[in-house]
Amino acid sequence: MRNTLFLIALTCFCAFILFSPNTFAEDYTTWRLPEGAKTRLGKGTVDDIAYSPDGTRLAVAGSVGIWLYDAVTGETLDLFIGHTDRVYSVSFSADGLTLASGSWDKTVRLWDVGTGSELRVLQGHTEWVESVSFSADGQTLASGSEDGTVRLWDVATGSELRVLHGHTDRVYSVSFSPDGQTLASGGDDETVRLWDVGTGSELRVLHGHTDWVESVSFSPDGRTLASGSYDGTVLLWELIPPEPLQHTADVNGDGIVNIQDLVQVAGALGEAGQNAADVNGDGIVNIQDLVQVAGALGGGAAAPALHASVLETLTTAEVQGWLTAAAAANLTDATSQRGIRFLEALLAALTPKKTALLANYPNPFNPETWIPYQLAVPADVVLHIHAIDGSLVRTLSLGHKSVGIYQSRSRAAYWDGRNAIGEPVASGVYFYTLTADDFTATRKMLIRK
Repeated sequence: MRNTLFLIALTCFCAFILFSPNTFAEDYTTWRLPEGAKTRLGKGTVDDIAYSPDGTRLAVAGSVGIWLYDAVTGETLDLFIGHTDRVYSVSFSADGLTLASGSWDKTVRLWDVGTGSELRVLQGHTEWVESVSFSADGQTLASGSEDGTVRLWDVATGSELRVLHGHTDRVYSVSFSPDGQTLASGGDDETVRLWDVGTGSELRVLHGHTDWVESVSFSPDGRTLASGSYDGTVLLWELIPPEPLQHTADVNGDGIVNIQDLVQVAGALGEAGQNAADVNGDGIVNIQDLVQVAGALGGGAAAPALHASVLETLTTAEVQGWLTAAAAANLTDATSQRGIRFLEALLAALTPKKTALLANYPNPFNPETWIPYQLAVPADVVLHIHAIDGSLVRTLSLGHKSVGIYQSRSRAAYWDGRNAIGEPVASGVYFYTLTADDFTATRKMLIRK
């Protein structure tokens, strides 16, 4: 059998060489990483590689850190150092702006591809991280580990969304479906497992391999899953989507109860008559309906995910108002109590522990950028933008702001790249300083034209 497989592989390789254009064959055989790259990677180990979505950059994970190369010329662009042990996996976000890495130091790290700066360190795994993968929208990151767990992370905040338990041994590979609703994982327990990303529930366990599963990948249409194993086989799985659950709390009818349903009920509070947001069917949309949806959301143990849509829609004052109304309604049933606990967790997640000035995005930029920040206490907020020589370029008076996270484009501070008299500023380094009552912080940004 092995001889047969070898002959087939040899035949395919020969056909590839014979029928490929000569120019490609020459490129294939002569292109190399820059001289000395093997030496710079310590012992020369390369555990994972990833192309940027546009194909212009190549990330190489190795012993020392993560090397970033120009994929066309082979020029060394950057070296990302931060992990304290061997880097085992790398993955680009769909927009190519962020790189994720998993390491033997048991951490996942997020990097700004443009500047090489470390954005966040994601801690939670108790053994080394074998694999990382972004969802298609770039909002969620999955990681699989030697500790047998799969973890889901909110990319914007770095918070851990869910821990998926099911594998009985190390997890080697994770991959999102194209729609981001399903995650596949493969592990040392010889299984492939499918997970509901929204709830963290295990959908299916696929048996067929006779040794550990090294890799999993969805087809572009999401209908087929491929898995590769140490048993020498690749298995293709036909995925038939399960019938969507019918739940009264699924207000928008998308087949899943999520934060969008809560937001829809909140927007309809006080409305009477037939309405999908009237979850309990009493003829009016009120706090009882909102708490019922929150109760359906509160079935998991994880804190609510603060994706961009949540940060853009909800405020601490609004959620606190819901909790006050729920307390006044004296809701004692189990679902309502679960909903109240969820709202309390949501309020805590929306309330920063400290005031902070965050990194602007995009950076570098031309000509506009957004400057996010968070407030642990209400404050009058002002942003001053200075040139590298210290001269004041622009003052942005944002007014009195309540406690909260001001991160989305609709809430963050906005600068159009112009000075106080409306003239576009020149390319170069600028500094922005946030003043919020007694708090002051300064960060750097770059305009590149």
